[in-house]
Amino acid sequence: MREKKLLIICDSHGTKWGATGYAWQLKEKMGSKNVDIIEFGGISIQKIPTLLKERIDTTHYTYILIGLGNVDVHPRMPLYVMKFCRKIKFSFIREGLFNVPPTINLSYIVRLPFFLLKLIIIRFIKQTYSSNKKIKIAFTIIYNFLNKKSKHIILLPLFEVNEKIYTQHQNIKVIGINNWLKSEYTSAFLEDEILKKSFYKNYYNYDFFHFKTIYHSMLADLLFSKISN
Repeated sequence: MREKKLLIICDSHGTKWGATGYAWQLKEKMGSKNVDIIEFGGISIQKIPTLLKERIDTTHYTYILIGLGNVDVHPRMPLYVMKFCRKIKFSFIREGLFNVPPTINLSYIVRLPFFLLKLIIIRFIKQTYSSNKKIKIAFTIIYNFLNKKSKHIILLPLFEVNEKIYTQHQNIKVIGINNWLKSEYTSAFLEDEILKKSFYKNYYNYDFFHFKTIYHSMLADLLFSKISN
């Protein structure tokens, strides 16, 4: 195991945002010096190809784990609402104000009214950060670039959310992207019972989007077993 070197590229699901994410738990399991983590919490996948080329050097890895794209399918406040807020000089209003953090704290309480407003609006106006076409293009660029850095790529599926909170719109997009990833990158796409919504729906954190540490522990165990074999 010591000679294996792993690169983890993740969105907020793999980080320490509200929990100890799978990326950091896997790093501990493998030994810190054997694992590099690049985090893109809250960053659209459309920006990541350029950012990766800036951050990855000539190092080659035994495995590269990719867990990206969740922010791009997440429902957002309609753009015209945000533009209107800026027009009337409410420059303090940003997209993040309409999202609650994964754990309950002062920020959660302050943002909760804005979050509830967003939940009402997205039932009538459905917008996400990126179209399926743009997500697929970005994934293709990222995969082709990283495929030159490792012979073994593990591609995590996107996660569904609690549709009672966010509506089914996001999950329809998630299923569509996951089906495409599975078809396009069959050997890399990771499938397991714990990666199905029927399993992980019991482990949502308080934003009903991210997961509790216990779920990340199970996911880290799964990933460790895949890399160890």
